[in-house]
Parts: sequence; C-alpha cells; structure tokens
Amino acid sequence: MTSITVYADSNYSGKNQILSQGRYDMDQLGVVGNDAISSLKVPDGWSVTLYEHAGFQGRSKVVTSDTPMLDGGFNDVVSSIVVSEPVTKGAGAVTVYADANFSGKNQVLQPGRYDMAALGTVGNDAISSLKIPAGWSVTLYEHAGFQGRSKRIAADTVMLDDGFNDLASSIVVENTGGAAPLAAVFSDGNYSGNRQVLSPGRYDMTALDIVGNDTISSIQVPAGWSVTLYEHAGFQGRSKVVTADTPMLGDGFNDLASSLVVSNVAVAAPVLAAALEPVTPSATLTGFDMVWAITQNTVNSQLAWLQSCKLIPSDVQIGDLGRDGLQIGGSDADRATIAPPTVEFDTGNAHEARLMISFSGGNVSYYSGFGAKAIVVKEPIAGWKLAFNVKLNIGQIAHEHLTGGDGKVPPEILKILTQFDSTMFSIQSIFLDFQNSDMANYNTVLSSINTTNSFLQQNFATMVGSWIKSHQGADNPFILGYPVTRLAPPAEIKAVFEPTGANLSTHAYEHPAGDNDKSKAGLSTLNFLLVTGDRKITDNPALYAADAGSFHRNLVLSNDIDGKGIIARDLFFKRYLKPLLIEPFENAVNKLPDYLNARRDRNAEAAINSKSGVSGAPKGQRARFVPSATGWTYADHVRLAWHESGFNSHDRESEQELKFNVDVSMQPDTAGASRLTLDIAGSLMRYEWDQVNQDFPFKNNVYMGKGWARATLRWSIRLQFIAGTDGKITITHSSKAAEPVKESGTGGVYSVADFFTDLLGLHGVSDDWRDNAAGLSSIDQGVVTQLIAATSPIMDAASTRIVMPAHSQFFYKNMLMNTDGDIEIDFAYKSAS
Repeated sequence: MTSITVYADSNYSGKNQILSQGRYDMDQLGVVGNDAISSLKVPDGWSVTLYEHAGFQGRSKVVTSDTPMLDGGFNDVVSSIVVSEPVTKGAGAVTVYADANFSGKNQVLQPGRYDMAALGTVGNDAISSLKIPAGWSVTLYEHAGFQGRSKRIAADTVMLDDGFNDLASSIVVENTGGAAPLAAVFSDGNYSGNRQVLSPGRYDMTALDIVGNDTISSIQVPAGWSVTLYEHAGFQGRSKVVTADTPMLGDGFNDLASSLVVSNVAVAAPVLAAALEPVTPSATLTGFDMVWAITQNTVNSQLAWLQSCKLIPSDVQIGDLGRDGLQIGGSDADRATIAPPTVEFDTGNAHEARLMISFSGGNVSYYSGFGAKAIVVKEPIAGWKLAFNVKLNIGQIAHEHLTGGDGKVPPEILKILTQFDSTMFSIQSIFLDFQNSDMANYNTVLSSINTTNSFLQQNFATMVGSWIKSHQGADNPFILGYPVTRLAPPAEIKAVFEPTGANLSTHAYEHPAGDNDKSKAGLSTLNFLLVTGDRKITDNPALYAADAGSFHRNLVLSNDIDGKGIIARDLFFKRYLKPLLIEPFENAVNKLPDYLNARRDRNAEAAINSKSGVSGAPKGQRARFVPSATGWTYADHVRLAWHESGFNSHDRESEQELKFNVDVSMQPDTAGASRLTLDIAGSLMRYEWDQVNQDFPFKNNVYMGKGWARATLRWSIRLQFIAGTDGKITITHSSKAAEPVKESGTGGVYSVADFFTDLLGLHGVSDDWRDNAAGLSSIDQGVVTQLIAATSPIMDAASTRIVMPAHSQFFYKNMLMNTDGDIEIDFAYKSAS
C-alpha cells in the first residue's frame, strides 16, 4: 500500500478518502468531511497525526496502525491531518543508543509513542545518544507514561545533556514529512491540552483564540527560536523569554500569558574577544576567580555512596594471626565491618583532613601467652574508631586511567568524565593522599580503642594505618571530587565560567560567639579554588602557597544547601555582563545619530558636547558605557546654539541628554523574595529654547520674548535571576515605558499654540525614542533576549566542571550578590541512583 485511508464511520465504513504522504488542512478533506473521521487504515510503518482544528492546531493524536474506532475524544473531531510514509529501517528512522557517540545497545524507532515497556531493547533510563533524520523530532520524558521533565530533540545528539543522560523512560517520535518546525503553546503541562501552533509573529490576546487567554502552561520552541510571553494584552506587564521546550512554565507564568511574540531569528552566540580584558584577582576570594565550597556533610555522603558501591571496603581482614600474632576480622562472627568513613576539616591545616574509620562489628584476634600455653583471645571491635590526619592533594588523571576501565572510578562517574575531550580538557582529582601522610600515628584524643591492652592498642592502630596507606595511587578510592579544567582559554561565551586551573583548600566552620551547636561542624567546607581565562595556578606562587584559599569566614551557613559557588565580582561583570549586555547595548546606542550634527544646517555651534568615557569629546568619537559603583553608565549630552537673522531674528538653543544605566543589586521580586537583579534604564531629555528679537529704527535686535519646552522620556527593564524547580538558573524580566515628563515656559510677548508640538516636536521625538535602535523594544527583544538565552547554557556548563565522586544530580537553589559584591550561588546534590 502507498497510502492511508480515513473513514467517516467506524469499522472502516461510510465515506472514505485515500491520502498519500503530505499535510491535509480542513478544505482538503472534502471527501470524508470536517469533524467526520471515525476509523483509519494505516499500513505498517506509516503514521498519521490527527489535529482537532484546522491549520494543524489544537489537540493532536498520532496513529500508527489500523484503528476501527477512534478514541481519546478524537471521534468526529478531526479537522486537519499529517500523513508520514514508511521509512527504511535504520536509514530514515530514529535510532536511540545506550552509550555516547552512537554506540552500545540501540533501538530503531518509527513515528509513534513508546512507553517504558516498548523500550525493551535499549532499556529504561539508558539512552545517551540519538540519530534523528532531518524533519523528525524526538521528545524524551523522564518517567513512564510520558510524565515528568521532557526534552525535545530534532538533530543527531552525540551525548545527552541537561540531566537527560540515562534518564528517559518514555519517548514520542514524530515525522512532519520534512515540514519546517513551528512553536506550539499548550493549555496544560507536558505539552497536553489545547494546542496552538505559532509561526513567527506577534500574537495579542485575541489571536490566542485556540489556546485561550491566561491558560498557557507548556511550550515547544524550535532550536534557535524564542517565545516572549507577556502578562497582559498589548505586550504589556511582566515578560518571560522562553528559548527551549518547557514542559511546565515556572516563575509565576503558568496560566498567565495574554500576549506573546514568536521569533525565529537565531541569536548569535557572542564570542569572547581574542584579547580578554584582564580580571583583577579577587581579594575576597584570596586571589582566585571562583570558589566552589562543598560542605563536609556532603563530602561524607559521597564517601558513603562509594562504600555502598563496594569501591570503599565495608569489611576488612587485616593481618594474619599465624604470621603476625594479630588479625583484624575473619569469617563469620569475626568479620570486621566498617561504617562509612568520614572526613573532618578542623585539623588547623587548610590542606589536610581528618579521616575517621569506625568499626561497626567483628573481632580482633591475637595470641596471649607463649609457646604451648598461648591461647587465642578475641575482642569485639564494634564501636572502635581511629582518627588519622591525612594530607589532601590534587593531581591530574591520565586519560588511559579513565579509558582503561580498572573499576576504581564508578561507572556512572566514568561515563561523565570520558565525555570530556582530552585535547581540550584536563581532569584532576582531589584525594586523600595516604602516600605522603603519616599513617603510623593516629590521633589518640579523638580515637577510641576500647581495650586496656597497650600492645593491642598500638598494633591495632598500626595495622589499620598500614591497610589504609595501601590505598594509594591508582588504587585509591578515597576521591573527594574531580575538577575539570580547560587546557586553553575558551573562545565561546558559554564557557566563560569554566576553569582553566584548580587548587584546593578546606575551611573549618567557625562558631559565632555563644553558638555551641556541634552539628554545624558539618558546614565546614572542601573548597575547589578555580581560575579562569588565561590564568594558570602555576603562574602565581600565591595560588599554590601553603595558605592558598585560607578563608576567615564561613562560606556556608545553612544545612539547607550542600554547597556554595562564589564568582568574583570582576569576573561576573567583565566576562559575563560586559560581552553579553554592555557591549551589544553600546553598539545599539551608537547606531543612533550623534546629536552634535542635528542642526548643522543652521550653523549651530556646540555649547556642550559631553560624552561618557571620552576625554574632551573629540570630533566623531561616541560616548561609551563606563563602570560605576553598581554597574555601568552611559551619558551623551549635547547643547547647540545658533542665531537666525531677519527682521524678527531668533537666538536658538537645542539640547539633548541621552542616559543609560545598568545597575546590579539585590531587589525583592513580586513575592517579596530578595533576588539578584539587573536594572536597565534609559532616558532622553530634549530641550528647545527660542528668543525672539526685533529690529526698530532706533535700535536693532531688541528682545521681545522667549519660549522654551523640555520633555524627558524614560523606560526601564528589570531582570531577576531565579533558580527554578528544575534546578536551573533562569531570568525573569519586566519592562515598562513611562509617560513623558513635560515642562515649558515663556517670557515677554512670546506666543506659541502648543509648545510641545510646535517648538519641541514631541510626537516625532517620542516616536523615534520608541522605535530607534536603543528603544525599549529593540533592547528588550535584542540585547536582553540574547542575555537570557545565553545564561542557562553558561550556568549549566559551569555546574558540570566540578564532578562529585558519587552519582548525584546538581541543582541550583539560589543566586545572590553578597556584601563584598561577589556572586553567590547556593546548590544541592540529589541522588541520581
């Protein structure tokens, strides 16, 4: 068969229409009729997408086999159809793979819906890469039944990101017959409910008639497109830019949008300048650009996971009774079991930790007496613990160690680390350095060996210390984290917060006066000390000195988070805000004509020509954004003066002051929560002054009167950084334009019908202010959209450069500016097992 057949009645009866591959809108279904289809015959491999409304709008349903009676509310409701012909297996179908780079188990999928049971070949929670033909798309769902988070992909993907590697439990495969993708908005979450497909354009409230006003809950956005949602009709109120598929709108935008703008103009990713502006080493971060501080509690939970995976032993047998006269552990009741090991960072040395080994069961056996009278004595060791001060170290991991598969790195972590190209990245590990530590001596104060036998005490500790010391080099499972650093400064803006060098330190929680809460010792931190750009740790002795990374304040204050990332103010401003916001903003502003030339036809002279960032304002040079205490300012102030001769002569002045400000601070959101905030403001002041003079027989150029008018126009944009429920950093933003502030006055016998129309030309000024390259709409839809689109990938990339040793998923929880002006990011790790 080379076609499908649709029928007006059930069981393949009534009027019918044969359809080959293609798209059939309502007027093309004239044989079977609109809202009439009840059954279909669909050959093997073909798929039919039914739409509730004309124009491929509304709810949709994919049918891939003969269907004697449509269900799911689709009987007698179809108004448009897409028919997709079969494809050669593997050649035009989607193929999903269990491993990266199109390797491992694979499964070929034709168009349709695949729940967990249907993914038996590749497996549940196993997909890592996909091959997708042109014009096809795959929607991955976190849970079975097409539930949970989702991600839509429309191109070959060598390695899934955004937390979707080894996560998918159900899939929808679609083939649009090569039709170009469109944006779609849905009235319910997870791309369900009323569906309206949108091509690029502006959609006010009345144009959203299918999905409805204040109903949008999820959005599908093709790659490179953006959808800007507005709270109110007329593109007013708060707004939110969406640049990727979003299964559930957050930030208070669920069921809120009343108008929207769809754009298919791909925002070009900014490229970092070849000569990066130097970043001043941060005194508050002891010379480093970033610090990722992981709490002691979190580090210990990671070690517990490593033990649960059998990488750190949970039972031991140390020594040989016959050879050594002493043996820890054995079989049956003698089996020595170890609780999850822990580390403590209050040793007084920033590059050292205290390793606590606690025994939860078993016996130690030793001989008592001599010769024939010697007997074996067994003592229980449950509750015994030993404390060793161990050096911390950082070292590069050889690529062959990762690819050799020696089993010392958990498979889940190995899969993450081997994603990094060894020609671009260096992978290091922070580990307990037993080789260079004194494991022959233990801390007697913090240890507990419950025996009065001094021989047993010392030899027990010596044997355990020797056993621990044997775990060194490639055999060391006591890894606390893996910093991933770039071998060369990045060129793309996405990598701006990716480190090029790493070191480590620890910080013991310092209890404030009167605070004796011992549980807060768990807020001590292991600190990943990072530099970026062209900086290297080895270039500056202060960055690898014994006291490098010694902080005199607590970095984490609450058990509600697992750690904190701190980005130096200078790095955040110069390498993130400046290329993404300030430079494109300045380029837009400088597309405006210089007002210095506004009255050249009247031989006007410049009484004022003041331009920020320019000394002396030489001819032809434009103003620049200049740093301020809270961000940047831009000011271009020009006043022109000239004389117009005649019987009634005029002395004229025309003045313009153009100002823009970008301020970074902490401000409350609509719910009162304090947020990291960017306030962008623009203002235009325009002033006209006219003095009338008259010549008389007895005297020339006699003052008769004067008039003046001034108007100031303003707009503002507010951006706020928020950690969403999905653990990602997003930006919400609102914008507004203020009504002009107007002033005018006269003196003498000066008369004018309307100062603001006749003298100032306010209507023209207002129109230009609204529509020019630096107007609210241009900055909002251009510069701000670019910043928002780039931020999530930047923060995602930064979060993946510190890899923890246990299989866990990283979540951002908050983002703020601290009192030092540095940017702090709270985060958590959730078990990914």
